[in-house]
Amino acid sequence: MRRVTHFNPDNSMKQRLIKNKGTLIYNVVGGFSKELRNVRVIQDGRQVDPKLIVAMVGYGNTVFAPFATMQKRESEYTNVITGERTRGLRYDCNSVSGVARDACRLGEKGYGYGEGGFYYIEPGDPNEQIAASFSEFAKSLSSAEVKPVSTGTMAISLNVLSVGNTHGSAYLPVLDPIPNQKTLWNGNLKKYNIKDTTVYSANDKLVVDRAGFFNEDTYDFWNKAKRADKAKPQVGGAYDNLRNSPNRNLYVNTGDSLTKVSANQNIAVGFTKVMNQLNRGTDKTEASKGLVKFLGYDGNVVNPITDGMSLPGRYNKDLKTLGGVLHSTPQLITYSQDQNYVLYGSMDGALHMVDDKTGAEVMTFIPKEILDLQAPALSGGTTHLDSDKAKLPHGVDAPWNVYASYGTDSNNKVTAQTVIASGGLRLGGSSYYGLNITNKENPKLLYTVGSDYANLNAEGRFTNYGATSLNGNRAFSRMGMSWGKPSVGFVRSGGKTVAVDFLPGGYDMRYENQYHLPTEGAQGNAVYMVQLGEKDKDTKNVNTNNRGKLLWWASQTTTNTGMNATDSRTARSPHLQESHVDGLHHSVVTQVRVLDRNLDGLTDHIYFADLGGSVWRADINNSLNNDNFKVDRVVRVFNLGLKRGGDDKAPRIYERPVITFTREIDGSINALVTVGTGDRSHPVSNKRSNPDGIYTFIDRDVTRSDLFDYSKDTKVSDDDIKLMTTDLDDRDLVQMQFNANDRQIKTQMKAKAKQGWFLNFDKGVKMFNEPDAQAGYLFVSTYDPSQNQTPKNACAASVIGTTKQTLMCLPFGNCAANLKNPNDTMWGRSTTIAGAGIVDNIVTQSKSKTDGHLFGLLCTGADCPKEVFEDKGNNSPDVRRIGFDLRKDFGPRNWWEK
Repeated sequence: MRRVTHFNPDNSMKQRLIKNKGTLIYNVVGGFSKELRNVRVIQDGRQVDPKLIVAMVGYGNTVFAPFATMQKRESEYTNVITGERTRGLRYDCNSVSGVARDACRLGEKGYGYGEGGFYYIEPGDPNEQIAASFSEFAKSLSSAEVKPVSTGTMAISLNVLSVGNTHGSAYLPVLDPIPNQKTLWNGNLKKYNIKDTTVYSANDKLVVDRAGFFNEDTYDFWNKAKRADKAKPQVGGAYDNLRNSPNRNLYVNTGDSLTKVSANQNIAVGFTKVMNQLNRGTDKTEASKGLVKFLGYDGNVVNPITDGMSLPGRYNKDLKTLGGVLHSTPQLITYSQDQNYVLYGSMDGALHMVDDKTGAEVMTFIPKEILDLQAPALSGGTTHLDSDKAKLPHGVDAPWNVYASYGTDSNNKVTAQTVIASGGLRLGGSSYYGLNITNKENPKLLYTVGSDYANLNAEGRFTNYGATSLNGNRAFSRMGMSWGKPSVGFVRSGGKTVAVDFLPGGYDMRYENQYHLPTEGAQGNAVYMVQLGEKDKDTKNVNTNNRGKLLWWASQTTTNTGMNATDSRTARSPHLQESHVDGLHHSVVTQVRVLDRNLDGLTDHIYFADLGGSVWRADINNSLNNDNFKVDRVVRVFNLGLKRGGDDKAPRIYERPVITFTREIDGSINALVTVGTGDRSHPVSNKRSNPDGIYTFIDRDVTRSDLFDYSKDTKVSDDDIKLMTTDLDDRDLVQMQFNANDRQIKTQMKAKAKQGWFLNFDKGVKMFNEPDAQAGYLFVSTYDPSQNQTPKNACAASVIGTTKQTLMCLPFGNCAANLKNPNDTMWGRSTTIAGAGIVDNIVTQSKSKTDGHLFGLLCTGADCPKEVFEDKGNNSPDVRRIGFDLRKDFGPRNWWEK
C-alpha cells in the first residue's frame, strides 16, 4: 500500500492558483485539477507520482441540456496514467459553449485538466445515475492500473496410450484483459510441468500458489530465452514460437473445402477464393488486411487482395498477433508415442496447432465466419470499423473436441490412424466445424454447420425465428452461438456404423440479461447429430464418407425449420430423423454426455441440460443387428424451472450432467445424475432469491433391461413401457446440510422415499464447472464472488472472487455416510481454496501424504481426518481411501486395442 508521509504543493503551484483568483470557478478548478497531476509525494524517502485525476458530473436541465441528446463518440487520446495513446468513448466538449463547455473540458479525458471523465446526469432522481457515474469512474481507474497477468483455466493432459496416467504437463491459457476496451485482448499458451501434484516451471520453481497468484521468477518450457517472464502474458509460450512467415500453414474454409492462404515470394496465393466466399456485406478490404497482417506483412491494404497481387509492405517476423486463450481448453493430440501436439483456439479468431515439445506452430485455421464478423481482430483490432457496431472480439473461444483412432504400423509402432477435431466459436460465431487433421500439415474440412444468427446479432437485426441455415438444411436455423463442446458417438445408419458429432444447439444472446425468460423457443433450443464418417469394420478407422450429413435433431421449435415430427419418437430410417420435444424451449449450451450401455461400441443414451434448469435424456435404439438407429424417446428427467422467487428466472445449467453407477442404494445397478446451477453470464451477481446448488438424483429407467425392443423398427408407443423417472425436481430430493441430519439422505434413498439429494449454496455462490467423480468421490468447484484473495501487492487490481473445491461422496453426498461407524463430528464440510477467480476442477495423480502442494489432499481439515478415511477397514467397499491409485482402481489399459 502506498504510504504518503509528505504532501505539500510547491510555491509555484500556489502562485498559479492565486493568479486565477476572480476568474470563472471552472477555470480555477480546472487549473487546480491540472496542478494535482503534477503533485509528487514522498514514499519511504523517495519521490513518486500518485497520478491524481478529477472527474466532473454535470446535473441540470438548463446549463447541461446539450448533453441530453449528445452521444459519446470513440476517439483517440493520451491516457495520463499510462502515458499511452488509447481509444475510448468521450464527449466532444468543444461542440458546446459557455459553462457547459468549461465543465465538460474540466473532467473529460484528453483535454488536459481533470482527465477523469465527464458524466452527464439527466434531470429527475439523480441518485442512481450519480452512483453509476462513480462506478464507471472507478472502472476507468482500474482499467488503467491493471497490469498484464497470467490467468485462465489450466489443462492437465492424460496419456491416451496409457489410461490412468497423466502426460505430466500442464497447459496454462493466458489472457491479458483490458477492461472497457473493445480491441483484441492479447494472450498466450504456456506449458509447465506437474510434479508432486503441483505446477513447476522450466527452471524448477513453483509457478502459482494456492491462492492463484503467479511467481514472476519463472519461465515455461516453450520460452526460447529461458529467462523469467515476470508473469507477463506474451513472454515465452506459444507466442514466442508463432510461425509468422509467408509460408505459414494458414487455412480458411471455402465452401466444402479448405483453402491455404499464403505468399509465394510476396505474391498472394489463395486470397481470391476466400474473398469470393465472404458474405455480401463483408468489407473485403478489411478481410484482406486481417489476413495480410496475420501473414506478417506490415504494408497498408487499401483494396481487396486477390491472387497474383504483390502483398503490400515487407515481411516482418516480429509482427505477430495472438489473442487471449480463455474458454478454449487446450487439447493434447497424440500421433505416436513421441509425437504430441496441442490444439487450442484464441480470441484473435484462429485455431492453432503447436508442437508439444517446442511450442512451434504447425497449422492454423481461420473460420470464414471470423472474416465476416471480426476481420480487424486478426491484426489486434476490434470487430468492426464503425465504433457504434464494434465489440470485443471473441474469436475461436469455444472448447474443441479431438477424436483419434489408433493402430500399429509396419514396425508394430502404435500410431494415430484417424484424427478428427471439431468445435465452435462460443460467442465468436454461430457455426460448428469438423476438421480431419490426420495429416496435420494438410488438414481437410469435414463439415460446416450453423446459422447466420451471429451475423444478424452483430448487426442488431435479429428477430426471433429470423435466422437461416448456412448450409441449406433448415434445422440449423435454430443454431445459436456455438458455445458447447461436441461429443463423438457411433450409430448404425444405412447398414454401416458411422461416427457422429452430437452438437448442442447454442447460446441465445438474450440470456445476457439475467432476467431473461423465453416465452417462445430461445435460439439454440436444439440438439443435433451430424455424421463425421463411416467406421471401417476391419481397422476401426473412420473414413469421411457422407461427412456433415444431419442424421437426427431435436427441438421444441418447428417454425421455419421444416420439421414434420409431432413427438420425440422416431422410426428406423437412413434419412433425417426428427424429434419434437415439448418443453425444450431454452438454449442448450452443455456438452452432450454420451453413453454406451452394453459396450458394443454404439451410443445408446445421451444426456444434456439447458439454461432453464432442465436435464434431458434421449434413448437411442441402436444395435449392430439393425441397419439404422431410431430414437425411442427424449424425456425430461429433472426440472428446476419452477425453483425461482421474486424476480428470479429459472436456474441455468451450463455444464453437462455427470453420470455414475452404483449398487450401494438397493443392491441393483442404479444410475446417478449430477448437475450444478449458476449463471455464468453474470458470475458476480448475487440477486437470486433462491440459491443455486448441486443436485444428484437417481435415473431408474436408464439401466432397465426392458428399455429397448431391438426387433421393432417403428415408433414406440406410450403402452410399450411406463417410465419411472420423469420431471423430478428438488422436492423429490433430500436437502444436504453437512451435519448429522444428512443420515436421512441414505435412509430415504434406500427406502425409495426420495430420489437423491441436493445442496443449496450460499447467496451468490455458483457452480460453473463440471464436477469430477472418481472412485466414489465427487469433487465440486464453486465460485464465490464475495470472497477475494489478497494480492501480493495490496494496491494492485486483483481478480474478483474465489473458487473453492468441496469434497463430496457418492451416492449419498456426505462422505460420512460411506463410513461404517461415523461419529457426529464426521459429517462436516471439507473445503479447500482452489484459487482466485473462476478455476476449473483439477484432479491429478497425487502423493496423498504430501502437504503444502497446489491441489491439496483430497480430504483435509479437522472434519475430515485423513487417518480415518485411509483406514480400509472403516470404509465400505466402494469408498477406499483419500489418495486412490489410478493404476489399481482402473487397471492398465491400452484403449486402442478395444
